[in-house]
Amino acid sequence: MTTTTRPPEEGVASLDRRDLAITGMTCASCVANVESALRGVSGVKSADVNLATERASVQLDPTRADVPALVRAVERAGYGALALSTDQKERAAVELHVLNVGAGHSVPTGSNRRAIYLQTRVLDAKGKKVEERKWMFAPWYGPRPDDRAFLMEDEKRPDRIAATQADEQGPHEAPIRAGEERILTWEPKVRDGHYTLEATLVYDLNRYNDRSFKGDQREISRFTLPLQVKASR
Repeated sequence: MTTTTRPPEEGVASLDRRDLAITGMTCASCVANVESALRGVSGVKSADVNLATERASVQLDPTRADVPALVRAVERAGYGALALSTDQKERAAVELHVLNVGAGHSVPTGSNRRAIYLQTRVLDAKGKKVEERKWMFAPWYGPRPDDRAFLMEDEKRPDRIAATQADEQGPHEAPIRAGEERILTWEPKVRDGHYTLEATLVYDLNRYNDRSFKGDQREISRFTLPLQVKASR
């Protein structure tokens, strides 16, 4: 007896999985609305939404659909979405996708004092913080990136105080352009186990204030994502 293996059909694209954290859902009808919105995106094969974990798992053709299209579909349905994905090697490597799909301009915009913070924490099974990482998105004060390397040079400038304020904060992320998807990678130093990844976006009217001052800060959104870490064997 002989057996043969038939090669994959030509022209049939392989499917990828994308996981989204969904906010704003309160009932089964919300789940149905989000699933319908995601399945309506061209290139999406299937979409399953879990109300308890506030997550959506989407199977799609990556040549026809991408994360920004999924996020736009969810937002048009009246909910929030953020792509947070761990890599397929089950390491503690995390990609955070920050998308500017709701504004027709860069975010933040206007004064260089404006900022958006992405604050992430890894919590263990007891809810204890074991790792954290923060990013700041803000306009540069001048035509070059803010950097502590320019602090001595700032002392000679007529706008010394303002320039020093910016450079003291050091390098940071530039504003996110309209329609841009900014991908940030982080590999927390944690042991094997089950964790929760918590990500929070905060808008700050004046980034030069002491960071502990919350009077001019506003939380934009908060997402959580189960995170399993298993070392490669």
